[in-house]
Amino acid sequence: MADEGQKPRKTTRRDFVRAATATGVGGLVLGAAGGFGAGRGTAAGGGGAAAGGGGADLRVVLAAPMTGTGASWGRESKNGALMAIDEINANGGVLGRKLKYVEVDQGDWNDPTNVRQVFSRIVDTEKPDVIIAPAVNAMGPDLDVVAEAGILYFHATTREDWRTIYKKDPEKYWSIFQCDPAENAYGQGVGLFFDRLAESGEWTPSNGKTVAIAAGADPGGTEIAKRFRQKATELGWEIVSHDTIPTGQVTDWGPVLSKVRRDAPSVFFTSDFFPPDNAALAKQWAAAPIPALIYQHYAPSDPEFKKLAGAAGNGIIWSTVLGLQVDDIGNSFRDRYRKLYKTEPGWSYAGGVYDEVKVWAHCAALSGDPKDYRRVAKVVEQTPVRGVTGVLYLKDHINAAYPVEQPDASLGQPQIIAQVKDDGHTVIYPEPYTNGKFVLPPWMKKA
Repeated sequence: MADEGQKPRKTTRRDFVRAATATGVGGLVLGAAGGFGAGRGTAAGGGGAAAGGGGADLRVVLAAPMTGTGASWGRESKNGALMAIDEINANGGVLGRKLKYVEVDQGDWNDPTNVRQVFSRIVDTEKPDVIIAPAVNAMGPDLDVVAEAGILYFHATTREDWRTIYKKDPEKYWSIFQCDPAENAYGQGVGLFFDRLAESGEWTPSNGKTVAIAAGADPGGTEIAKRFRQKATELGWEIVSHDTIPTGQVTDWGPVLSKVRRDAPSVFFTSDFFPPDNAALAKQWAAAPIPALIYQHYAPSDPEFKKLAGAAGNGIIWSTVLGLQVDDIGNSFRDRYRKLYKTEPGWSYAGGVYDEVKVWAHCAALSGDPKDYRRVAKVVEQTPVRGVTGVLYLKDHINAAYPVEQPDASLGQPQIIAQVKDDGHTVIYPEPYTNGKFVLPPWMKKA
């Protein structure tokens, strides 16, 4: 991991494109392309047809919450998965094999018992060649079930726990990849962003370098708030309050906001990822704001937030470490998605799951035998791939966030920080991934 206090080298869009081209991490090119070599499978999954030889369909199982509190993420994930599968099949599949989409509802992805049952059913009944998932909030049972079966599994659960689990027993978990960075990058990156925003003169803190924190009670929200507090303190910010809120259950922000208004911080930082919670906060804040910036974790990126918050969301700052890019590759995905589904994609799981399918298929083709899961996993470890969410380089079975973990923009996914605007969102950090500048939110312009 790069020194968190280190400033990454200045990277222009031209530099990035040049680097991406030189390292071969441009667009994904799939179809009946050859691989590193032909031959029969020798590991889990048995032997498949030789490279380019065709064969039975490859089963791609999406495990996503299609019902319950995560249903909006499930819909986005399904759309992204189907886009990727249709595009690959239109180009001939993977070494002549077509992909077959199979959908399994995660249901309550917060319940470990349910997660174990769902993944056990997938392994025993669906016979997948690969499992893809947006995230599993009750992460753990899914990992053990899949590891025991020796099946390839790509997810974006955004957890540091996964890094620890994998490093402790890489032989057990060789088939599993987290296709985004861990959650601790969020807090560090946002801390750096606000400090640099103040230092640049683009924004003058209303009450010095002060911040109030409302941490989501879930594991990710707790870790993000902890890391943000550490980074902000390191950079000389004063924490005027630190509350914990029940993620997914906050309809009345009154008690927290009364304390925030009393302490009058320059920044109000939250790490609750649930869109309805954050939309409720936006509306209650708009009714009686103070001259402070608001940061909300991830939620404004979801289309559900805009529907619920309306104009009250304008000016709020948010970030994601799994972000659909605003460059040619990301915008081309947006255009295709709109034409297919008559709606805008969200910023994370539509593109994130699309990339999971594409990375697996790309590396399965390069391996020469998509049924040799061990060989495919080895190719994934060795191959940086440019997707719609940035570069996925999964050599450690987890991706790194640019700039706080990976100072090279061509070898990681950017933690994009964006601001809600009337016409959508503007990415304001980091270069070279931006498409606009920070502006004072409406409630501060009126102050």
